[in-house]
Amino acid sequence: MRVGVVTAHDAIQFMLVGLIVGAAIAKLFQLRFPVAETNRPAAVAMCAAIIFMGIATFQESMVVTDFLGRSLDTNISYAQRHTPAIISFACVRMAFVCWIWSPSRRRRRRMAMHFAVLVAVLAMRWSIAVVSSPHDAAAALAGDWTAAPWTTAAVLLYIVYVGSVFVATALMAWGWAREESIARRWTATGLKLIAASACGFFVYIGHKALFLLSAYTVGRPGYDPLAAERPILVTSVFLLVVGLGMPLVATGVPAVALLARQRVVYRKMGGMWLSLVRFRPDVVLMTWAPSWVPNRWIGFWEAVDIREMAFRLFRRVIECWDVVRCLRPHLDVSLRAWALTRARAELDEFAAAGVGDAVMLRVALTRARSGAAALEEAQRALTPAGLRELGQNASWWQRVARAWDHPLTLRLTAEVDARATVST
Repeated sequence: MRVGVVTAHDAIQFMLVGLIVGAAIAKLFQLRFPVAETNRPAAVAMCAAIIFMGIATFQESMVVTDFLGRSLDTNISYAQRHTPAIISFACVRMAFVCWIWSPSRRRRRRMAMHFAVLVAVLAMRWSIAVVSSPHDAAAALAGDWTAAPWTTAAVLLYIVYVGSVFVATALMAWGWAREESIARRWTATGLKLIAASACGFFVYIGHKALFLLSAYTVGRPGYDPLAAERPILVTSVFLLVVGLGMPLVATGVPAVALLARQRVVYRKMGGMWLSLVRFRPDVVLMTWAPSWVPNRWIGFWEAVDIREMAFRLFRRVIECWDVVRCLRPHLDVSLRAWALTRARAELDEFAAAGVGDAVMLRVALTRARSGAAALEEAQRALTPAGLRELGQNASWWQRVARAWDHPLTLRLTAEVDARATVST
């Protein structure tokens, strides 16, 4: 392989790393929006672990390693390669602290302690890199550890810290995966993969320790340690990333799907909602668009903004019901029955019910605007029963919104308006 040339293997590795890191960043973006039963600190730490592991994997590719070696002194580039891996392992440990301990002063103390240990380890690692020489690190990378006392100290620090992290991680992940309190099967599987990954990393660290011990006691073993460690390291990284990703996917995919459904309902209700609130604009509490957005761009902003979508949908439903409450003196139950009968001749039952409600609401708006007399109590339509949850209300209003501008709805509304004009 020529120095500095990106091979097909490197390109595939870069694409996979980019995909994984991009997914973790997308999850971090999704965590900006509150989701029930989501441990946000643990999820953030898991995403950070994935991102830093992606950076570490990127730096371990042949072309990047060669670039770092040519751009920096060997002792500095070696510390640079260690840094994201150490941070990633620390994030895994912190994720489990956030997972196992509920929010409390005790958890904050533990997090502060682990963060302080991480800072101390990084400071020691970079201090060793600064005081050592490039020849020291080059000898270590070549396998001549007896000629690399400073880099040996750095690797021993790496072994002790990473080994302690993954012994604790393996025990906690495996023990927790077997708990009956784990509700999602994907989460339990992810924990088992994390435990297996921790065991793999411990084997990797153990090999480094044994190789160092052998080099200082009986002489350097007659094989390339990096070639022996690479399969273990690649397998362990793969298991760790997949294991961390499975709980995130188990919560993230349903959350994204729910957000998408809520956004669709919110958008489909837009035209009907606008027609209703034009009659009673006082029911609208506020718009979500910032004050600096021009009025002509508010509709576009509403279409692309996904912040607090569940609350916005809930409020839009409430605003529609507030207008319906004002229209109740003009909601004709017999008119809805007539429109439903006409619609059944052309549409299925679900769509016909939406047309019946839409025609009744449109005619009620017209009557209320014209100042028509209120209907007798017996003639007034009642609101649907059983709509207690947001999902049920959203489904009902989505059905009406679909029918709001339907050609049949407009035709039946025009017939009613024409009859009213003739009768007056």
